[in-house]
Amino acid sequence: MFDLNQPFQWKKCLSALPTQQAGQYVYLITQQEQAYIFKFLGENAEQGIRQSFAHELNAYRQFQTEQFCADFLIYTASNVENINFPIPVINEILVMPYYQTLNIDLSKQFSTDKRIQIFQDICLSVQHLHDLDYVHGDLKSRHITFSNPVKLLDLAQTSQIYEVTRQAEISATPAYMAPELFLGEAISIQSDIYALGIIFYEILMGEKPFMGKNYQDWATQHCQADIPLFATEYSLYQNILDGMLAKLKKNRFSEIKTLINALNLIKKT
Repeated sequence: MFDLNQPFQWKKCLSALPTQQAGQYVYLITQQEQAYIFKFLGENAEQGIRQSFAHELNAYRQFQTEQFCADFLIYTASNVENINFPIPVINEILVMPYYQTLNIDLSKQFSTDKRIQIFQDICLSVQHLHDLDYVHGDLKSRHITFSNPVKLLDLAQTSQIYEVTRQAEISATPAYMAPELFLGEAISIQSDIYALGIIFYEILMGEKPFMGKNYQDWATQHCQADIPLFATEYSLYQNILDGMLAKLKKNRFSEIKTLINALNLIKKT
């Protein structure tokens, strides 16, 4: 793991420009040929960003002994005052390995059976989080490691299931947002399952089931477009996809265990 007392090299900023303008920065660094991520806030950080980052750090601390939690270190700004950061840093710094994520086309690299197993491993990690009475709130390919066991990244939107209320502002990613989130409802187990449905389609087909150019496009697609049909070779899994991407929460799988059981039944046929 990263050693603050050893030299390291700054490589590049991975944050999108709007995120930087809001005061949050993610940098890729290397130390002894290992890649790591530095995530921190600048002095210009907006209040909402500060609250979200503090929540994320607390979530990592809370789940640090769980298998789905990424390896991490947290330093205070005073710990790193001798390091020449690209900008002045406030509060705390999150450090973790640079994980390979699912943001790759698995459809050309692995057999169908292997990809189904990868998806089941993802489901097990999310189920573990749900079993602790928490929802992730921002599941997407970039937030899931391509590893065994699967790690869940970016815990900034995690919420306790029984404390989630109507949200004034949704911070999830539009490409993975359930229809009800566009209508102002709160995140839930079913919205996590919907996001898993998008990921399931990506794993099998190598592309997203819906496409949009802006927030309104995504809202229209998720709320109104028909669930796409799988190619013939994956037609066995159509009912499972339908059970994840149903427009109404009540028509989706009630829990991930049911989803995993449905996948296991197909494997036995």
